[in-house]
Amino acid sequence: MQGFLLIDKPDGMTSHDVVDRVRRLTGERRVGHAGTLDPFATGLLIVAVGRPATREMKNLVGLDKEYEAVFTLGGTSDTDDRTGVIEVAPIKNTSEEQIKSALNTFIGDIQQIPPSYSAIKIKGKKMYEAAREGKPLKADPRKVTIHSIENLKILSDTRISMTI
Repeated sequence: MQGFLLIDKPDGMTSHDVVDRVRRLTGERRVGHAGTLDPFATGLLIVAVGRPATREMKNLVGLDKEYEAVFTLGGTSDTDDRTGVIEVAPIKNTSEEQIKSALNTFIGDIQQIPPSYSAIKIKGKKMYEAAREGKPLKADPRKVTIHSIENLKILSDTRISMTI
């Protein structure tokens, strides 16, 4: 089997777990993906199977993506994800227009600092592995372009849903 698979990656699996499973199911050694999804993220993972497909991956890496997110206003996590210790500070008298206005400041080119618990490798070490060992690594900010923030819905006093 050779070509591309469009896989709806489930919550809890790493992108590498998906690649390993595809290797086992197809018997193909040359399998890769077009960009890591966080283990807690669900969504499209483009997987190349076989030499011709994996050679084409360079044309797929870095394409624009769309994200759906639910977040908590005033929430903090020591791991920058849902596995960390989360505290929520009360947000009072914040209107939907104020929230939209604040989110719109992120539209355009921004510098994003990867979280300590990301899968990014620095000098061959995954950031999340170093963070779990109590030796967090720092990654340089990366240019990210946010084209739009849409479908904003207020779910409760502190929870917001949106498409980026």
